[in-house]
Amino acid sequence: MYNVTVEPVSGKLLHLQMTPTRIKHFRVNRATKADTLWLRDILNREGKKYGSRVKLNRDASFTLEWS
Repeated sequence: MYNVTVEPVSGKLLHLQMTPTRIKHFRVNRATKADTLWLRDILNREGKKYGSRVKLNRDASFTLEWS
């Protein structure tokens, strides 16, 4: 699940928060802690070449950071 904030005129990405989810038995559920940590590591590994990383928040969501 994504929560996006963009600059209205330019469409520039200002803030992105992601909530890791998992679909099981046709229902959307929060990802487990293990799945959340795995996803964080994958996103950080792949985002490195683009200058981005995700920060794990207290509520188990991610905030995208970039330079």
